[in-house]
Amino acid sequence: MPPYHARAMGNPLMIRRAPRDWVKATQAIVFEEPLGNFDRLTAALATEDSLANAGGNADNARLPSVSGELKFSRSAASGEAAELDGHAETTVRLTCQRCLEPMDWPLRAELSLLLAPEGAVGETGDERDIWLIDEPSVSPAEIVDEALVMALPLVARHDSETCAVSTGEDIPVEAETTRPFADLKAQMENDN
Repeated sequence: MPPYHARAMGNPLMIRRAPRDWVKATQAIVFEEPLGNFDRLTAALATEDSLANAGGNADNARLPSVSGELKFSRSAASGEAAELDGHAETTVRLTCQRCLEPMDWPLRAELSLLLAPEGAVGETGDERDIWLIDEPSVSPAEIVDEALVMALPLVARHDSETCAVSTGEDIPVEAETTRPFADLKAQMENDN
């Protein structure tokens, strides 16, 4: 079966189905969608420069796109579960925590998941991450959205060679240190 392109015949990325039904419905989904279609990632980036230029309303035409490929397959662990392999990637604008300048950050999530309703699967012995689905259905967009949010860095920084702030030994140390309580002991003695 050829890959199912998200732009053709509706958008399977947004359709909600039970995990086992994704295996029956399609073999692969190839997609390129505006970042604004991923609510959690958009919310996580709301204070960053990537959305600031869109006036807070995340105009999809001006935002970067999220692209990737998802492949569903039957799970040996349970008839209710589905295996999902693939990737999603985009470039987001973050603030370097070293120099406080904006920077483009390539964001990529590799997916190797076992999607299962709660209680449908126990220990699998597989190296896949188990994602328990607490609703009867899920959309691939929700999975991609969550995976990209989890792939965001805790601290975004330029490489030390490209950062505007120097690091290491070349940082000048001030000769004089301000000591706000240096005279406190003398003052306390004079008061007594």
